[in-house]
Amino acid sequence: TPSAPTLTHAPQYIGFSDIDDLGKHQWRTFVLKDEQHNLLIWVGERDDVRSDLVNRIVRHTVLPNLIGSLLLMAAIWLAIGWGLKPLANLAAILRGRHPGSLEPLQLAPLPSELEPMQAALNRLLGQIQDVLSRERRFIADAAHEMRTPLAVLRVHAQNVLEAHNEAQRRESLNYLIVGVDRTTRLVNQLLTIARLEPNAGLPNTTRT
Repeated sequence: TPSAPTLTHAPQYIGFSDIDDLGKHQWRTFVLKDEQHNLLIWVGERDDVRSDLVNRIVRHTVLPNLIGSLLLMAAIWLAIGWGLKPLANLAAILRGRHPGSLEPLQLAPLPSELEPMQAALNRLLGQIQDVLSRERRFIADAAHEMRTPLAVLRVHAQNVLEAHNEAQRRESLNYLIVGVDRTTRLVNQLLTIARLEPNAGLPNTTRT
């Protein structure tokens, strides 16, 4: 062809090789030998043409794909950030809460996908609040129930100290032992009540 290189010698190797066009251009060639017809088929392409083709491919294919990929990644990052913003807000609210605060969470607007999580957290907070309320109520009731038995034990102990003879002392000790046994039963009742169902309250216990 008219654009074929002016060569001082043909390529000597079958396959790919690099040749010089009398110092004008570098060529990348490929030689295939046809044994049946005893022919050498030689094709080549100038390096500058190849470089221009590669540059065009990069400009029209690689660069647009690269820019498109970067834009897509940025869009995905923004979408994920927007979608996770309610979770970040929830984390900030929880971090800023007082340790004793058990008020329900109110996040608005909230995506429908996160509403079950908020409801579950509010149920958990409500359960914790119920447990703490029951514990406070139990402690108050237990203190009220124990006040009279402890006062009676104190009276019996005081009688032991003030006994005038051995008979009075033994009698006061017997009352003291009986009072201790009754108080022990009352404590056991209170402990049993503490293990009952959450909504169970303290029954009317017999005071000593």
